[in-house]
Amino acid sequence: MSNHITLQQALSELEKNKEQFEAVQSKSHCVVLAGPGSGKTKTLTTAIARTLHEEVIAPRAIACITYNNECAIELENRLTRLGVMTQDRNFIGTVHSFALTQIIIPYARCIED
Repeated sequence: MSNHITLQQALSELEKNKEQFEAVQSKSHCVVLAGPGSGKTKTLTTAIARTLHEEVIAPRAIACITYNNECAIELENRLTRLGVMTQDRNFIGTVHSFALTQIIIPYARCIED
């Protein structure tokens, strides 16, 4: 799912910041509040890669719901650099695309014409 060496490098970089490292290692809900350029996206993508590598076993997957398409594209690009292929089972996108692709389209056949 992810390149283990690349993931370990990303984790070791985040060890320098206690709060970021704790967020990445969290196995429960976590809120990250910080200003622009502080490393929130790096922390999130590293946390996703770690979670997929250590905790999510097929056929399970993750959903990362964003506010806009630009954010989803940035997350996918950064995850790709960490060796995570998001096209397979995992979902990264807006709440609208999540509703459409994961709820409406799959279950539309259940509605009578």
